Amino acid sequence: MLAPSAHSWRSRVIRGRKAAAEYCGIGRTQSYELEKRGLWPRAVALGARSRGYLVSELDAWLEARAAERDGGKK
Repeated sequence: MLAPSAHSWRSRVIRGRKAAAEYCGIGRTQSYELEKRGLWPRAVALGARSRGYLVSELDAWLEARAAERDGGKK
């Protein structure tokens, strides 16, 4: 199996909580509150002082909110 290129992960990561919260249509403070309750995707370390969020996990979070809205139907 070939190793993924350095470019491939960049298209799948949103850097920073503010950008991730905006992507999901919520505020940064709300994302902190959700994280405290274990209801928000966990950040991945991108470097010593940099964190990011996987787009796939944010999309799954959004899909789960839609499923809740629809009564569990998908």
